Amino acid sequence: MTDCRHIICYAYPGAKIRIFSDIFIIFASWTHKTGKVIKRALKILWKIFVILTIFLLASLLLLQTPMVQTFVANKVLEVLSENIDGKITFERIHFKPFSNIVLKNVVIIDENPCIDPADSTCQRIDTLASIKYLVADFSFKTLTGHEGIHIDEVIVKDAQLNLVLEPHPTEEGQTNNLTRIFKLDQVKKKEKTDKEIFKIEKVNVENMTYTMRNYSHRKVPYYGGINWNDLEVNDINVDVDGLRFKGGIMSGKANHVSFTEKSGYVCNSISGSAKVGNGLTHITDFTLVDPWSVITMPDGKLKYTNVKDFSDYIHKVIMDVEIGSSLVDFTTISYFAPQLEGNRLRVKAEHGYYYGTVDDFTVTEM
Repeated sequence: MTDCRHIICYAYPGAKIRIFSDIFIIFASWTHKTGKVIKRALKILWKIFVILTIFLLASLLLLQTPMVQTFVANKVLEVLSENIDGKITFERIHFKPFSNIVLKNVVIIDENPCIDPADSTCQRIDTLASIKYLVADFSFKTLTGHEGIHIDEVIVKDAQLNLVLEPHPTEEGQTNNLTRIFKLDQVKKKEKTDKEIFKIEKVNVENMTYTMRNYSHRKVPYYGGINWNDLEVNDINVDVDGLRFKGGIMSGKANHVSFTEKSGYVCNSISGSAKVGNGLTHITDFTLVDPWSVITMPDGKLKYTNVKDFSDYIHKVIMDVEIGSSLVDFTTISYFAPQLEGNRLRVKAEHGYYYGTVDDFTVTEM
């Protein structure tokens, strides 16, 4: 059957033009409406873009204000505190993206401080750490251009760390408040890796205090000098370059370290490089200066089973040391080996070797 429209168009050519004009009108009308829809859609999208841009800019500006940053950080710390045996607080935070972060009056509270089983009247240490100012400088390049976390500089001012050795709650031996608060003994041991965890190009510590109280059953006999059951190191000032943790080993170069201990010992300056980890502390180019002695050590090693041995340093840490040109006054040694207290001997050494613990050692080629 032949379509009637074909017949009409053939019989009446004007009808063919009419059909095309109708199609054009319909197409033009649809195009016009579609153009309006597109324009309207573009306007809506533009408004959404403007609103989102304003929102993001406002958010960024708000995040630049210490008040908002402090609020957000406090919320994060509330969640973190739920997973530790303590509480972390701070007064203020200021963060500049890819520039630095400043924390003021940071405090880590121990919610279940230990008491000495042998002395119920002892002081409860309810503050693990406090820092008046903590500043970390970094850049986009240092954060993203290396393996691990890289920070340009860290500055710590007026800080205090209070370590407490305490009986282990489930087994013989001892633990400490740092391990208990952050549940470090519950962390699954991972396979050793050579990956770099972090590197800090420069570390400056000003006016720090470190205390260590031994509330465990394993007390170190005290005969004088430094009391390893009640250690208090004040006026700690540190200048370190290249502090790095890689492959389970911490390393760095100390340009200057100074401190005083409440026993009366004064360290005017310590410098040298060190690597610590895997049961060994390796020190090179070491120099110690105090009011009585100047001791140099081209190379030295401290050997121990684990870090717990440092709580009984006198008996458990083995020192294998090459002694360089030094002036050793026994007044210095008496703070660590009180049996020598009152000995006025001074030794000038050009070279020699020391091997053993503080209470059992040999000196050769001196």
